[in-house]
Amino acid sequence: MAGDIWINRQDILQGHYILNNAVMPLISAMFISNEEYIPHDKWLIHMSRTLEWKPDNWDDVLINILSTGNFDLDSLISRQKAIEELWVYIDKRLTTKTDLKVSFMQKYYFETFKILIEKGKITTEEWEKISSINILNNQPFSDVTYISNGIIYVDINKLLSLKPDNMYQWFYEVADIVRTQLNIKAIK
Repeated sequence: MAGDIWINRQDILQGHYILNNAVMPLISAMFISNEEYIPHDKWLIHMSRTLEWKPDNWDDVLINILSTGNFDLDSLISRQKAIEELWVYIDKRLTTKTDLKVSFMQKYYFETFKILIEKGKITTEEWEKISSINILNNQPFSDVTYISNGIIYVDINKLLSLKPDNMYQWFYEVADIVRTQLNIKAIK
């Protein structure tokens, strides 16, 4: 999503800068998914070649996620695609290892949203022990909750009426899996 912003604005320099910042954590995630210690930055790429689990064409993947190409819009789009493909590859591995129903990146939202939906209502004080009150400003929370007199309420009918075009697919998947998993029914 961060890359899309700079692609849309056609700010190649900022876009590549953002993608540069994604590379190190992404390669570090390769070590985590291999249950290996993450080496110092100066060794990160070199040592990544020794990982047991990695894409077959690992050197090509590294070139694609690091390359700024001709430093034009097409190179930014290609680079973002390569980074996204690597993340999806890693995410599938992490998701499988943890038996999650959502992607690894969705884990925190999934778990906190599920807690809130299961409770139906919770005081803001109790909620602050689970998560920040600020998360309620984000989807899917903001679409189905409201606060009154220090209590957070869930509107189950709004939860059930959510549609894929109401929000980014990433957030919709979280809401949909929670309502499916909890077998939520409409309140009359």
